[in-house]
Amino acid sequence: MDRRPRPATRNRRHSSPLGALLAAKPPQPSRTIHPSDNLLRLRAIQSRKWRPHDVADIHDKTGAIRKWAERITNMLTDTPVKHLPAACPACGKKTIYRHDSAGELVRQPALQITTAGCVCQHCRTTWGPERFLFLAKVLGYELPAGVLE
Repeated sequence: MDRRPRPATRNRRHSSPLGALLAAKPPQPSRTIHPSDNLLRLRAIQSRKWRPHDVADIHDKTGAIRKWAERITNMLTDTPVKHLPAACPACGKKTIYRHDSAGELVRQPALQITTAGCVCQHCRTTWGPERFLFLAKVLGYELPAGVLE
């Protein structure tokens, strides 16, 4: 029987200050959040010594923050979003699965297009409005009448 000591296991949910910040319970509605609270949290994260093996964790957390910011921006600007039923030219995905507002897992087209650009919801490749003609050709769509190349 092997009698080597086992390494201590750590709770992976809060292995970094950023993970603890994101996993923290949201403040109660009665509590007023002062902007300096968030500033102190961000400064604490900035001053932390990051290790090379924290990269994947940081990448996951920044992706979550980026998604939150995108959803907040979409809610505030009320930009109409259209879905393209074509496969993404970059990754080939045609559909993705996401949770809707009721928490149900739903399928939707991977390509979303707005006035700000077209984004693949799988690989996050973005085409700006200046690339719409190119994207239409790549996806095999006909150009609308009156559109010049």
